[in-house]
Amino acid sequence: VEASQSSAKGVVNVEHRRDHRDWRRGRDWRRGESRRHHRGWRDARTCSPREAVHKARRMGIRRAGVARVNPRAIVVAGRHWGRHVRVVFARQSRHCAVIGRRGF
Repeated sequence: VEASQSSAKGVVNVEHRRDHRDWRRGRDWRRGESRRHHRGWRDARTCSPREAVHKARRMGIRRAGVARVNPRAIVVAGRHWGRHVRVVFARQSRHCAVIGRRGF
């Protein structure tokens, strides 16, 4: 951003130059892509193991980690109030629906 002042009229001209790095939005305009991680439209409809662990932590499970993954379910194991627990999340659900739990 450059600013120049005209002393006669008191007018300020502001000129914005667009750099190839726009740090405000996290994008590199030369490549036409974002640095942020975006999943494809097909993956946005399914639950990822990372999202399942995040939801398990929000449910109060400490030291949560993925125990097993198959095409239908993601099993996350951890501890809740000192007990070993396992939560099963649906893989084909957008928001990682809970389909089973053990040890609560």
